[in-house]
Amino acid sequence: MSEKNPLYILIADNELFFAENVARYLSNELQARVEHVQTAGEARECLAQKRYDLLISDLDLADSPGGRWLRDMARRYPEQNLIITSAREVPQSIAGELKISPEYYLEKPFDLTELKARIVRLTGAEK
Repeated sequence: MSEKNPLYILIADNELFFAENVARYLSNELQARVEHVQTAGEARECLAQKRYDLLISDLDLADSPGGRWLRDMARRYPEQNLIITSAREVPQSIAGELKISPEYYLEKPFDLTELKARIVRLTGAEK
């Protein structure tokens, strides 16, 4: 039996407790390799150095409120799979620009099993 390549996931969120819990859950449930950063600057550095199967990002990061960094990321890495998490609704201007389906936006707080289901649909990862 051949081993499946693990998912590489980057979480960009300044809420450390939230990000650590999500990372632990995805590592256990999907055997994903998960990295966490707290700023848009750190996320940009990671994306420039390595390919990730998925980016999970809060809409508002301390150094880039309102999703500005996500617009830049979408231009630089148009094929990057993305799930946006936020405590507020994604503005239509950003959703349209990023071509984000409502399926790939989760309003905090959310059920981790729902996040897992969306990741499986988006990446084709096995349950």
